[in-house]
Amino acid sequence: MKKLICFASVLAFLCAGLAGCVGIEFNGLHAQTPEVTDSSHTPQLETPDTVVPPTETPAPVPVSFDFDTVDLDGNAVNTREFAAEHELTLVNFWATWCGPCVGEMPELQSLHERFSTEAAEADVAILGVWLDTENAGDLDAVLEYTGAAYPIVEFRDEMQNAVELQYIPATIFLNKDGDIVGKPVVGALDVEGWLAEIEGRLKQLE
Repeated sequence: MKKLICFASVLAFLCAGLAGCVGIEFNGLHAQTPEVTDSSHTPQLETPDTVVPPTETPAPVPVSFDFDTVDLDGNAVNTREFAAEHELTLVNFWATWCGPCVGEMPELQSLHERFSTEAAEADVAILGVWLDTENAGDLDAVLEYTGAAYPIVEFRDEMQNAVELQYIPATIFLNKDGDIVGKPVVGALDVEGWLAEIEGRLKQLE
């Protein structure tokens, strides 16, 4: 009896397939075999009298990096106010346990010295953001080892949303309004690499 039922089911499936109306499941969507239509009866589309112009894509809203924090001496620092004093600000996120972060700090110090001179080709500031603020002892050792003397402030959790920070070292650039310029740079660079990045961001400000 069971064999007879199975045979009848298979026979019904084959008949339905030959009739061209078998439903097909594809990624959860149910589709029917399309019907062939007579092209001679296809309605013609009329051209509208008035042409509607395409809608313009709105310009992206600048992401502001505006946070209250403190520097390594405990002095209050607002990142937006800091950026307002310079044409371009390089903001580098780092931690003492991050080897590449520590490795590029002498490069950032070199940039800091270069752009701090009166003969600097552009008004660029370097600002470090220290993530592992609970490791104060390690901080002193890192600063002594790298010779980093550029401004450094403590990380605040709210900064995460603005930067979408996932990896370090990571670096963003700010204009005079404190808005982020371009995409973040993930990873460490040498002086020449940073100079190329700075040149590119300055061109974006023109």
